[in-house]
Amino acid sequence: VFVTADFIYWTARMDNLGYVMTGLGDGITNAGKGSVHYPDWDWDPGFKAGVGLNLPHDGWDVYTEYTWLHSSASDSVTGLNHVPLWNIANLDATSVNNAHTKWDIHFNAIDLSLGRNYFISQFLTLRPFIGFKGSWINQDYHVNYDFADQIIVSQLRMRNDQDFWGIGLRFGLNTAWYVHRNWSFYGDLALTALWSQFDSVRNDIRNDSQNGGGTPLNTDITVLRTENEFHTLKALLEFGIGLRGEWWFMDDRYHFLIQAGWE
Repeated sequence: VFVTADFIYWTARMDNLGYVMTGLGDGITNAGKGSVHYPDWDWDPGFKAGVGLNLPHDGWDVYTEYTWLHSSASDSVTGLNHVPLWNIANLDATSVNNAHTKWDIHFNAIDLSLGRNYFISQFLTLRPFIGFKGSWINQDYHVNYDFADQIIVSQLRMRNDQDFWGIGLRFGLNTAWYVHRNWSFYGDLALTALWSQFDSVRNDIRNDSQNGGGTPLNTDITVLRTENEFHTLKALLEFGIGLRGEWWFMDDRYHFLIQAGWE
């Protein structure tokens, strides 16, 4: 029996989450160069934990590993002439005064593999493996807009929440390139086809008040509430490279390994 524990420091990102852009002209003179604003992506800690068993049959092993990560990103802008990139609650403004966005993800995955680690030369080992991957991921993406015309000050809020799960076949190859009995460079590669379900819920909410803080005209009117649920097949690619040190004890009955890498 063997156990593994990994500290991970990952960044999780998603495409197409821009929420405002600058560069709006007045229609008379040439507009200046603007840009698109996104959540301020960050790096966050997580972990992996695994347990395996070396089998008596031909040097095979079975191994399962759990991965956990929680990450979030946010951003905000203030001032005039920010062009909204989301049509929230039937937005009828070409620019907003203030905007804020926040994205949050809870990532979980479980891998189960059957493999065999062996030397193909004096200084190179391979571990081909086959198995399964399961994953469930929860994401929340929120955008707030504030805008004002001559009569009404409005706050618009969009809430996008997505629940995902997937399960599929996984196969790959782990390699170790030894420069010494105790030290090696490793390279890992895995491919997965995940049969997946996405369940996305969106709510758009509008709140109007008189001239920036007067008596509320409406309180949190839900303008849009919709759900999109579908199944699809998603391809997943994993790869990593790094440096590894390992030592054997008590007539090679016990083994200790430590590594650091980029994946």
